[in-house]
Amino acid sequence: MVLGRLLGGGKRGRRWSRERVLEELRRWRERRGRPPSVKEVPNSLRCAAARYFGSWVEAKRRAGLGSLRPKWSRGRVLEELREWGRRLGRAPTAGEVPPSLLFAAIRNFGSWAEAKRRAGLEVYRPGRPPKAGEA
Repeated sequence: MVLGRLLGGGKRGRRWSRERVLEELRRWRERRGRPPSVKEVPNSLRCAAARYFGSWVEAKRRAGLGSLRPKWSRGRVLEELREWGRRLGRAPTAGEVPPSLLFAAIRNFGSWAEAKRRAGLEVYRPGRPPKAGEA
């Protein structure tokens, strides 16, 4: 009974197959415009992916979702930061950007603040996020 739930045969009677795992991964990408992270999907899908493909990473690869980590050059980090600044009308805070951009900024520039400086964005004092309407 427990094993059936872990593999998707729980309350709704979902049964996972290799094909269904791949379909669900592709469907996620189509709906959200990006591949799912392991933390975003139901436990039953994670378990089925591991069962049929050996790992979550391998299931995503087999679904054709490409590289799990985008290549973040210094130039790409700066472009993305500037784009977030345009969208928000002000410099983004670390909590407003995707984790991959935050970590790439730190990896490429040594700190979040330095990456924002290099992108020409305002750097807020620690503990002082922007106020509503503040540019």
